[in-house]
Amino acid sequence: MDTRPHDLTTKALDELLLLGISLINQDCKTMANFCLGPIQGKIRSNNALAFQELTYCLIPDSDHFNYSDTLNIDVLIGDSEASLIPPPWNFPHSDTRHLERIHVSRDQKITASYDHDRKFWMILNIERKHALFWAAELKDIPFWEKAAPFKQILNWYLANTPYFMMHGGAVSYGNASVLLVGPGGSGKSSTVGSCFAENLDVSGDDLIIVGKGCSHYEVYGIYNSIKLLPNTNSTIKNLFSTNNLKNCGDKKMGRYTDLRANSLSNKSIILALFNCTISEYGITKISSMSPISMMKFVIPPTIFLLRGHEAIAIKKIATMIREVQCCKLELGAKPPEIVSAIKQFIQTNTYVA
Repeated sequence: MDTRPHDLTTKALDELLLLGISLINQDCKTMANFCLGPIQGKIRSNNALAFQELTYCLIPDSDHFNYSDTLNIDVLIGDSEASLIPPPWNFPHSDTRHLERIHVSRDQKITASYDHDRKFWMILNIERKHALFWAAELKDIPFWEKAAPFKQILNWYLANTPYFMMHGGAVSYGNASVLLVGPGGSGKSSTVGSCFAENLDVSGDDLIIVGKGCSHYEVYGIYNSIKLLPNTNSTIKNLFSTNNLKNCGDKKMGRYTDLRANSLSNKSIILALFNCTISEYGITKISSMSPISMMKFVIPPTIFLLRGHEAIAIKKIATMIREVQCCKLELGAKPPEIVSAIKQFIQTNTYVA
């Protein structure tokens, strides 16, 4: 196989990244540091409004947290200036992933994707610890990127670390958490919201970061956001009734910390994974579940959301599932009953160092 075309694409993408960094260096309007789970994110932009929208749901940097690493992310917006408009994908298709406009270098150090419909780039060089998010105009950035900004970039970066991202939510009591997983409509997000309404802390309702500690797994919060469907139960709706919510597709989005200070758990010990399902009889019940069964509720939705380096993510997730208690959480008709069952489980199974 002739690898030269693929290597030339890698070189061109790294040069595009360096060009974007240079343009930001010349015209940086705003910058700040954020907590991306165990990673410190240093984010800059030439567009103050884009910076505000893409960091709205991020957690501000904290001097009280020991980060394992730092990732630099530059947000470049063209603003109709010809010299700032990102070029299109024009590389030869030397890899099957190029049909998806995804490129991974042979040494796994450079990853990039191009959204053909919205004309924006995401490029990461792991060795440089630098990433670029480059869009022609602010309006080209879809709502899901604002609700979970830089998720693809962060997922790529974590591939080279002991950590990984996964599709799921997490609720905690004290320093212990349970992870809630399940497909859309399974009640996962509304359960996180119900727990939050009853004063349990959360680490997110859609995407979280997981890593292995000395003898246990830990969950890290990334996004300070909760997304609500129009038919969300009244307990959660009442909680948000007097607060400013943003449109997020067919959902409404709010920030946890706007409702309760210190409610977002940045790091806690994982006790179990709960696969959420609606109870056939309206009664909340927690029962054991096999790791093999759990995998089908965690791996496919995670891989669907987070493209690139899938094999690495699957291996990490599968290992975690085999080492953590797996349970089925049948969600009854009464949210307070659900919250009580989760809280009791955490209290009963709290990890002892």
